[in-house]
Amino acid sequence: MTSTSERPPVLRRVAAILVMLEAAALVTVAGIYVVRAATGEAPADAAVAIALLALLPGVALVFAAQALWRGARWPRGLVITWQLLQTAAGALLVQWSPAAGAAVIAVGLAAAAAVLRDASDTARVAGTDAEPGPASDPRDAA
Repeated sequence: MTSTSERPPVLRRVAAILVMLEAAALVTVAGIYVVRAATGEAPADAAVAIALLALLPGVALVFAAQALWRGARWPRGLVITWQLLQTAAGALLVQWSPAAGAAVIAVGLAAAAAVLRDASDTARVAGTDAEPGPASDPRDAA
């Protein structure tokens, strides 16, 4: 029987893959709007603004997904915040396209659940190996 610490962090990998897919979607949207601006299909100033609004979080999510994959803790807050925003956007998208809205909501909830569960598992495993630190109450060590 293997312990939790010996098993591969499947949920962390799932979360990282989902976040990378979200990042790819945002970068793709940014590229589409740049092309629309270049071809005159859309007003250049608006299209470039939308492209930047898609590209910047897309790039941030690429870095967050890579850090999640490596097991870093710092991207958790960024990823959970993004999932909340994405789920809210999916709820609005349901009005125009129920299937697309449901897909956006499902990916957002799945990624958030994977990140939170992985964090919980990591904390539980770390808690079994941790020694009392300076912030702990000395009465708890007895």
